Amino acid sequence: MIFQQIGEYLVATRITGPTHNMLQLQFTSHPNSSSSVEVLPGVGPNQDALNSQEVLRQVAAGVAAANIEFKSDYRVGKVRFVENDSKPESVYKELAAFIVGQVVQS
Repeated sequence: MIFQQIGEYLVATRITGPTHNMLQLQFTSHPNSSSSVEVLPGVGPNQDALNSQEVLRQVAAGVAAANIEFKSDYRVGKVRFVENDSKPESVYKELAAFIVGQVVQS
């Protein structure tokens, strides 16, 4: 996986042969704010679109798991992903946890 910051977003990219996923994530310091999702236009051949609510659920689960592991308190603010990235949506849990780990360790 590759970690980088692009503008206001922390980004995790995963490419494994024919599969590819990219997660752009912003954290928020507001404990009661709701998370938002932006679906970026698809790239390349059309595949079935990912379910945005399931991606958000997986991202929240990944951040929560990483918060436990690293004793941190990150909260999901904004999530962006490409609509036709590779399934399953559960990959985004791993990507979100990876982002938290990279931030904590930097």
